[in-house]
Amino acid sequence: MLFALIVGVLALLYVIYLVVRIVRFDPENKQIQDLSRIIHKGARSFLFQEYSVFFPVVFLISAILLVMG
Repeated sequence: MLFALIVGVLALLYVIYLVVRIVRFDPENKQIQDLSRIIHKGARSFLFQEYSVFFPVVFLISAILLVMG
């Protein structure tokens, strides 16, 4: 149990390190900035579509499990 807690904390610290490193990254030219915007827009669109299917399915399964006891 203690091992899992330590590994989890280390993983979270590593994720924080990566996020800070990515956020501090400065895109050098306009092409990279434009490409970044396009990727960001596509990723947001994908996640919206994904969650619009995911949440109803999770809600339905949760409701079924609640009714079944």
